[in-house]
Amino acid sequence: QSSPMSFRTWPLHSGRLARVGLEFWPGVSQYRAPICLGIAQVRNGLIKEAEGAFRKALDLDSNYKDAYLGLGSLLSVLGKRGEALGLLLKAAALDPNDGALQNNIAVLYFQKGSYAEAWDHARKALDLGFKVDASFLQELQRIRKSPAPLA
Repeated sequence: QSSPMSFRTWPLHSGRLARVGLEFWPGVSQYRAPICLGIAQVRNGLIKEAEGAFRKALDLDSNYKDAYLGLGSLLSVLGKRGEALGLLLKAAALDPNDGALQNNIAVLYFQKGSYAEAWDHARKALDLGFKVDASFLQELQRIRKSPAPLA
């Protein structure tokens, strides 16, 4: 299965801009700079460094949705789905109206085998206007109709 998150869809900035964002990038907060750096590092294959940048953003502000989203997305790609799910759930608590985030949570629950939770979050994503992948919805519906109970 493909990963539920895609760094390709995020607004990207070069590593150099991210590093000097506070000095040369007016309006970039001290909280946003580590996120920009983390995204640039992911794009350049510096995974350990990117994880550190996302964790730094969380250290600076534990209520920063994008920090949870960045770190959770990275950990999901690395196969650390349990920790990733926890981080995305924290992000969703900060912004429950983010349809893409609800979709990503649904996919992680699905990969975990928690189909009832996956269905709930996929429905939330749809209700928020996010276009959930049709084949994902079909698979969830197929599982819901099976005689075995949803986990």
